[in-house]
Amino acid sequence: MFLYFFTVILSIVLIIGFHHGFQYVRDTYTVKKVKEVGKYQNEKYEKILRELADRPTSTAMVPYEAVPYEAVPYAPVPYAQEQNLTETDATHLNMDLDDFIKSIDVNT
Repeated sequence: MFLYFFTVILSIVLIIGFHHGFQYVRDTYTVKKVKEVGKYQNEKYEKILRELADRPTSTAMVPYEAVPYEAVPYAPVPYAQEQNLTETDATHLNMDLDDFIKSIDVNT
């Protein structure tokens, strides 16, 4: 009976010893791989900031209300010609669209 318990305890001690020994050797003699998760996102963010800083000020976004109504360009001629629309038809369509957008802005 004593021999049975001795064998079980010795087996458990050997298994735990080999397990911790393997972990020690693995952690000591292998090179850890470090994954830089934030590096790629930081590079993308810095690229966007550089592009925004390099953008000329003339193309800066202007609030919709700041643009005079006459300055809003309507359908370009190639698009109007492609759709067989006259300049007047394109202007009316754009004015309808403009009114629709204003009604959405008021409702929200």
